Amino acid sequence: MTYDSHAIIYDKLIKLQKEIFKT
Repeated sequence: MTYDSHAIIYDKLIKLQKEIFKT
C-alpha cells in the first residue's frame, strides 16, 4: 500500500467536506 499524497489529499478533502456539510 502506498499512502502517498493522493490518499492524504483525499482524506483532507473528505474531512473538509464533512466540516462544510456539517449543517
